[in-house]
Amino acid sequence: MVAIGVILLPRVIYPPLTNEQLQYIGDPMMRLQLKGTRSALEIQFRWQLIAMVGIFLAAGVLSLRMWPRK
Repeated sequence: MVAIGVILLPRVIYPPLTNEQLQYIGDPMMRLQLKGTRSALEIQFRWQLIAMVGIFLAAGVLSLRMWPRK
């Protein structure tokens, strides 16, 4: 479930630019730069999600280890 969220959520929040959106930009170099920037945002967001999942997992493990057992 978490893996699906890490894979799909960045794509939903930062969808790739379509050809219709890029058709009004005349410079081909600028098109490539915009596509690359959007891809970089998606990757950065994905890594942030992975880090948050890691923090929550570590907090869960620590809380289980420190929880007093009867």
